[in-house]
Amino acid sequence: MINELLDRWLASEVEPMVREVTYLDYKRRADAYIRPVIGKLKLKNLTLAKAEDFRNELLRRKVKVRTSSKRKRRSQATRQLSETTVNGALKVLSMALNYARRHKFVATNVLHDLKRRQSDAAEPKKRALTAAELAAFMEAARSNYWYSFFALLASTGLRPSEVLAHSWEHVDFDAGWIHVERKLTLLPGGLYQFDPPKTQSSKRKVPISPGLEQILLEHLSRQEELRAYDENLELVFCGLDGQPADSRNILNRHLKPIAAKAGIRGSVTLYSFRHTFMILSTNDMGAPKLTSRVMAHKDVAFSQNVYEDPDDEALRRSTLPMDAFLDDSGDDEEGATAAD
Repeated sequence: MINELLDRWLASEVEPMVREVTYLDYKRRADAYIRPVIGKLKLKNLTLAKAEDFRNELLRRKVKVRTSSKRKRRSQATRQLSETTVNGALKVLSMALNYARRHKFVATNVLHDLKRRQSDAAEPKKRALTAAELAAFMEAARSNYWYSFFALLASTGLRPSEVLAHSWEHVDFDAGWIHVERKLTLLPGGLYQFDPPKTQSSKRKVPISPGLEQILLEHLSRQEELRAYDENLELVFCGLDGQPADSRNILNRHLKPIAAKAGIRGSVTLYSFRHTFMILSTNDMGAPKLTSRVMAHKDVAFSQNVYEDPDDEALRRSTLPMDAFLDDSGDDEEGATAAD
């Protein structure tokens, strides 16, 4: 049965080979979307037609979501599964079937011939703040407890999970460096763990500017004043109890209200600061390789392809140097004669 395949694949190939958070994500998708629909189906009976039925069933499925209203603090509504969710479930099933094919439980992976529904909407570009928006945001955030957290994200382009894992021993004020050695991973049930950074190159040091140094020192003083730390963890950014912070709470309770106060329209996330750093720092320095190094990307091309999204003004500036080659001395008599 499909259930037995999922059990074997998760236990034998996934759990020993990937990080715990990845294993839990694959298991969650299998439990939530695959097992209830085709879990009891015999593996040999999974044909392309059955796979199509499974895909279509997921596309039609509706789930309950929590919403809020003025009368009730929490209410429930229904919506269809997103295409991203459906494709994620199909991906997990396909990986399990590839495992079955390698072990010769099946001859082929029928999902290889299954058409996936493509979204009609274009993939949204990464949201970066303009220089004016960033200045407005930081001004609006000045009295917020997480002001120094936002300042560090904007000044270094570090990933939020990296910043939330920093302890004070990772901050070298004397030499002016922050050492990135781990990231915070949140697990189900309110648990957490510290993992190595995303890639080997993500283990790095990033410079602390004089302005950022002053902000971090003020944050340290306030943290000690409020006793908002745990002596065993010594986290730079944490909850008032000293325990690791949930980035989702920071996003919803602090970042979004601050962005609204600053008059910033559109979706803004914690990763927006990373995109903003890439664009503004590169434009100012004129050295994308340096910016890419700070962000721990494998190459400059990746940084530019993923993060750089020139605005209208930048596009206009790109044509200005060509004016030097244009003759604006007046009417060209020969040209005028030819046109006549």
